[in-house]
Amino acid sequence: MHFCKIKSVLEKAGFLGGDASSQLQVTLVDVPSNDWNKVADTFFKPGAVGCAGNILPSLVPKSFYAGEVAPAGSLHIGISVDALQWLSHAPPISLKDSITYVDGGPTHVEAFRRQFEGDAEHFLRLRAMEFGPGGLLMLVLPGTLGGRHICEGLLSCVSDAATELSAQGKIDASLLEDFIWPIYVPTEDELESIVNKAGYWEVLQRGGVSLTQMWDAYRESEDADAYAKVLTAIIFSAGGLLLRSRLAISEDTLQELRDKAEELVRKDPNKYVFRNIHVAVLLRRTRRRQSVDTGR
Repeated sequence: MHFCKIKSVLEKAGFLGGDASSQLQVTLVDVPSNDWNKVADTFFKPGAVGCAGNILPSLVPKSFYAGEVAPAGSLHIGISVDALQWLSHAPPISLKDSITYVDGGPTHVEAFRRQFEGDAEHFLRLRAMEFGPGGLLMLVLPGTLGGRHICEGLLSCVSDAATELSAQGKIDASLLEDFIWPIYVPTEDELESIVNKAGYWEVLQRGGVSLTQMWDAYRESEDADAYAKVLTAIIFSAGGLLLRSRLAISEDTLQELRDKAEELVRKDPNKYVFRNIHVAVLLRRTRRRQSVDTGR
């Protein structure tokens, strides 16, 4: 669906002629552990955009932190959605009673901020080698607006559930204490500052949004069961493998953790209000590295 929209926009903008003679190279990038069979099935099933005659698709099973994912100067448009918040690794710092860095206070927040800054700068410099001058890159990721962030509700229910299972001896307490979800949720200002510091890119537009449709739907229906199922489905579909690996738990225990998180949300939805907060920037590749005074 997203690629169909992108192709339509490119045609309207004059980048593609809209006929069979115009071709669009689409490169899908994700970590090797991704379910590539599912990606291929979705992208190449009969009638899907990957089967269009003028689409030239490729799959790259590689972390975008590990190096170039495309030939130098070959890209014109790039879109990253819900990816850059994932850190290359979490800082070596422990935290009791939570798996979210924001609950750890200033020391934890600063450690994760510095890790994100380094990772994001590295990402932007790698991508600069792959884009030609004038190339456009859109970054959309979970963020922080007005002091509120996407971790509230979404990760807190998992954290509370894991604490209960640890107290029952079903999750190793030391492993839980050493595990902090390896993401950082920046503000718009932080994201723009990192772009300027990295160089090579100029910010054309930036913005942020807080969407509450899920919570609003619950308040209208008061269907706590449906709300709990959707909320836990979001986090466990994105992080189930991570939880199982880092906490060294079985598939059965992972399911028990999910069931417990769902139970907690169902009992007290008001404690786990989900705000889908995202920030975004639209960047353009400059001809040379930007010289920006970062104040450092």
